Amino acid sequence: MATVTVKKSDIIQGDEVEFRTDGSPKIMLPANMTYDKAFKVLERLRQEAETPTTFERTFRYRPDDGAHATFWCMKARWGMALGKPLETFFGTIPAETRTINIAFGQTMQVPWGRMEVPTLPGLQVNIGAVNDDELGPLFRLVAMGPKKYKDEMHALFNDIQEYLQGHSIYRGKALIGADKMEFMNVDIDRSKIVFSDDVEEMLDGAVWAPIRYADSFRREGIPLKRALLLWGPYGTGKSSAGLLTAEVAAQNGWTFLSAKPGRDKIEDVLRTARLYEPAVVFVEDIDNQSNDGDATAVTKLLDAFDGITAKGGELMIVLTTNHLDRIHKGMLRPGRLDAIVEIAGLDRGGVERLIKAVVPAEKLSESCDYDKVYEAMDGFLPAFVRETITRAVSFAVARLKGEGNYVIDTPDLCHAADSLRPQLLALEGAGEGVARPTMDAVLAQQVEAVLSRVQTYDPNYEDHYAVKVAAAE
Repeated sequence: MATVTVKKSDIIQGDEVEFRTDGSPKIMLPANMTYDKAFKVLERLRQEAETPTTFERTFRYRPDDGAHATFWCMKARWGMALGKPLETFFGTIPAETRTINIAFGQTMQVPWGRMEVPTLPGLQVNIGAVNDDELGPLFRLVAMGPKKYKDEMHALFNDIQEYLQGHSIYRGKALIGADKMEFMNVDIDRSKIVFSDDVEEMLDGAVWAPIRYADSFRREGIPLKRALLLWGPYGTGKSSAGLLTAEVAAQNGWTFLSAKPGRDKIEDVLRTARLYEPAVVFVEDIDNQSNDGDATAVTKLLDAFDGITAKGGELMIVLTTNHLDRIHKGMLRPGRLDAIVEIAGLDRGGVERLIKAVVPAEKLSESCDYDKVYEAMDGFLPAFVRETITRAVSFAVARLKGEGNYVIDTPDLCHAADSLRPQLLALEGAGEGVARPTMDAVLAQQVEAVLSRVQTYDPNYEDHYAVKVAAAE
């Protein structure tokens, strides 16, 4: 005898019918119900089950994240889901897919747009996005089909929500961008990033400790929403501090988001960070964004910082600047920045650690006089120290006519440092270029110059102007 499979969506549903749960085959009907009325009730329930219905849910995740989760959840629940081609007057448009980043150096294709499920005839699923005024683009799933699929769709929505909570492609990762993120490579050789002892201690206490020991901070009631500023001249390692922060964040389940200069608005990055808390937002050269003379832009930026504090959450903003004096003073008041960390040049211990980190042990003389080397590097920024090491290797190779059995010693490093001294002096004395004036500024200057010339031409310049106009007419 053939086995008949009954789909859950084909089972009678409705308030007028009472269902037994003890396995009894009996149908329970209200007292005094006639056959005709019973038939009508069942027919109405059948028709209602086929009523076209829309099922929809918006998820507080970015669209690509939701599309990835939907692909795996539909595959797990129904075995497959197919993109639905679009028939138009001009022909058939193939089913849509999109390529998304799922990890550093990894992508995959996921369905997008209209889809259909072979096991649920008459159901059409639309994968897309909706823009939220506060949070930006969010993932949205809309399905249209018979009402009898209600339980199936709600179960799918719950599956997707659970998958996103546990397997989001963005949460706890290091990313660049605001809406369509790129993954960062956080496989860093920590030994080759060196700071002075004081800087290392400040970074560890002010930036990395809240990430590493978040549970302890929560237990002690210390807020995990904070804004920090790293400042120092070019080449001191502020960007490297950002890379290390990304590594620490990823290792401890925090989302790291870096704003890409010239592309990402800080407000947009902050909105994404709110979706993937706990999170760190890293912004380089904040003075270029907050001191542009546009009062509206500055106001928006300050409002974004205020929004983080007012709305709670576990968000950390790490900003960098080469020029502390250029930061809008409204950003420096208490309540806007919790800590300011100066990333300065290397101390004597830092110079030695960096040399030993970069030069292989067998290529470095054990008798190297690091006090003398540090004296030769007086005033050097970390970038110059690193270049000194590279140049010392070059000198050593040249001294041995290209042979590889060189050993770096004190004279090599001191000679290399001396050769870089003119470049350091040039850097310290160099300007940063002159910003090109805007068209409005140029026009204003020209108008002001014309008016100045007219007013100094003659005390009765208005009469001259009137004569010129009359002559022109």
